[in-house]
Amino acid sequence: NITAQRALQEQNSFYKEIILFSPNAYCLCEMVTDDDGKPVDHRYLEVNPNFTKMTSLTGQQVVGKCWRDLFPGIEKDPSDWIGRAARVAQTGVVDEFARYSVVQKRWWRGVTYALNNNGSGGASSKTVTLFTEITDQKETENSLRESEERHRHLFETMKQGVTYLNADGSYSDSNQA
Repeated sequence: NITAQRALQEQNSFYKEIILFSPNAYCLCEMVTDDDGKPVDHRYLEVNPNFTKMTSLTGQQVVGKCWRDLFPGIEKDPSDWIGRAARVAQTGVVDEFARYSVVQKRWWRGVTYALNNNGSGGASSKTVTLFTEITDQKETENSLRESEERHRHLFETMKQGVTYLNADGSYSDSNQA
C-alpha cells in the first residue's frame, strides 16, 4: 500500500529530525561480546551532530568503531561505562546517570536505554544514549562547596563572636565565640 509506505517514510523522517536537532548528544551503539557471550565492548552505529560538538569526535571517526579503540582504558574506568551499558542492553532497565569519565576527564549526564528488538522484549544488543556534558557545572558546584566549607570552618573557629540576622531581625546563625 503506497499510502502506508508514505506514512511510514514521513514518520521515519520525523524521528530522524528529532535526533538530528536534539540539544543532546545521541549515539546508537551495539554491544560486543567475547566468544563466551560476555560483554567486552560497544560499537558506535550512529551519532548526531551534538555528539560531535560535545566529544570533538565526528561520526566518521566513531561509527563502526569500538569504545575501547577510541577511549583506551575505558574498560578500567571506575564509572564502568561498558558494564553499565551492557546491563541496560541485557536487562532493559534504563540507566539515568551523572558520571565522571576518567578517560575523557569530563562529566556527563544522560540516559541509556535498550532498543526493544522490534517489540519482542528480552535482551537486546543495541542501546541508545542521550547525554550532555556537565563538566563546567560540576566544577562550579565543587568550587561552591569548597568555598562554603572554608567559610564554615572560619566561622566556627574564629575567636570573635559573629551573629547573622535575617532581614526581620531574627537570628539566623551564631558562632561559638
